[in-house]
Order: sequence, then structure tokens, then C-alpha cells
Amino acid sequence: GQLILDLPKAREVYTLLTHGLIEDLSIGYVMKQCSIDQKTKERTIHEAELVEISLVTFGANPEAKILTVKDKTPKFPNILERLEKIIQKLTIY
Repeated sequence: GQLILDLPKAREVYTLLTHGLIEDLSIGYVMKQCSIDQKTKERTIHEAELVEISLVTFGANPEAKILTVKDKTPKFPNILERLEKIIQKLTIY
């Protein structure tokens, strides 16, 4: 997922994520096709329609976790401008 950091709420959520205060997800879906193993009673979802994904403080599924949060600062600032300058220098007229 991606946060639009121009929005105040997104900046707040980003801060909570980077400090580990929010780390769970809620994933809403409509199940289209599944099967149940009769021995283990485990359900396998074969097809589902994703409805929503939300960041939550306490998720119902302990495996639905946010594993990493990317740095909000670009690793290569002005990369397109720099590439254009390089291409211009390489171009023979």
C-alpha cells in the first residue's frame, strides 16, 4: 500500500507505523470459492474478491501484519531530471 503524505491523516498514520504503534491489518473479502479439508477442518480459499484493507491496532488474524514501512524520503531525489541530463549529454545531434 501507499500513503499520500500530502494529507495530514496520512502523515499521522505514517508516524504511528514507523514507531510500531500500528502493525496489524484488517482484510475484508468476499469468498468466491473455497474447500475444506475433512481431516484437518482447514479451509483453503481458492478465489476471493478483495473489498478492503485497513490498518488496525488489533487485527483478528495474528498473521495479518505490516512487516516493513518504507522511508518517506526518496532514495534518488530528482532522478528523472538527472536521467534527462545524462541522456542529453549522450545524445549526438
